[in-house]
Amino acid sequence: METNNLSWNLSKILDREPYAAIILNTPIDPVEETIYSFWKKASFRATVDGGTDRWKEFVGKSEDIPDPDLISGDFDSVTQETLSYYKSRGISSIVHTPDQDFTDFTKCLIEIKKRRQDLKSFFVHVQHSGRLDQIFGNIETLFHAKTILGSDSSIYLVNSNSISWLLNPGESRIEYIPNKNKTYVGLIPIGTPIDSISTTGLRWNLDNGRLAFGELVSTSNEVDGNGLMIIKTSGDLLLNISGMGI
Repeated sequence: METNNLSWNLSKILDREPYAAIILNTPIDPVEETIYSFWKKASFRATVDGGTDRWKEFVGKSEDIPDPDLISGDFDSVTQETLSYYKSRGISSIVHTPDQDFTDFTKCLIEIKKRRQDLKSFFVHVQHSGRLDQIFGNIETLFHAKTILGSDSSIYLVNSNSISWLLNPGESRIEYIPNKNKTYVGLIPIGTPIDSISTTGLRWNLDNGRLAFGELVSTSNEVDGNGLMIIKTSGDLLLNISGMGI
């Protein structure tokens, strides 16, 4: 199995490389001001189905917020009023994606790939509450993305308080700025067991351990506050960090 050695600096993650910003059909907290910089810095911007309504309501009448470059979905939740509004603003890429074998999120990635093959990073605004099936649908898309976008691409599920993404096999170094609030870490073996995982920089580190549902899943772990986590994993691993977002 191919392994990778990669590094991230969470305080500068939006400056890492050009990226696409995606708004899904999940609530946007009115005080979530960090989403403005997440959106403005993006090289490509997309809203997915009912997320288009939520984005339109969130930005209100602000004229300094760029419009989406792409609106896609099966359009079973977005209102026709919102679609007409964006058409009137000159948005030409309003794409109906009716295929029910994939989520609207997955289909949005396909549409972005058609337009911007150069992009390797995708930041997706989500909320980890509400319908559990939708949460798992978002996680499944992280695995589809390897085929759609290539194994060298990264999709980050983000909001103002958390960030989650899929770590490939190999060593991942994650730098962060320590803060006074507790920062929780989840190491989740989605899909298949992780036969070997070792970590440093956590309150409860793993030393060549095994992660699997029904055996051990590392939830509610914490950073040790030294500003660096190192995770070595033998398989694809879902990393969730709560207490620091974008």
